[in-house]
Amino acid sequence: MILISNWKDCWKWISTQCFAAIAAGQSTYALYVMTLDKTEQIAFITTYGHYIAIATIALAFFGAFGRNINQTSLENKP
Repeated sequence: MILISNWKDCWKWISTQCFAAIAAGQSTYALYVMTLDKTEQIAFITTYGHYIAIATIALAFFGAFGRNINQTSLENKP
């Protein structure tokens, strides 16, 4: 495995930002649900679970799309 030459600029890429948002969102969701009691967990998941799933799917789609577009204009030019 070899790193790409511009790995220091990966935080600027759409895919990296989308996948970081997925990780942050799912972690926050899981930590919040763990603080609730059993009946509140069930109510929260049935009320908001599909919205969170849709947001995660959308971010994953945009992240995959971001992997396929040219983002050289975002990089620092020497």
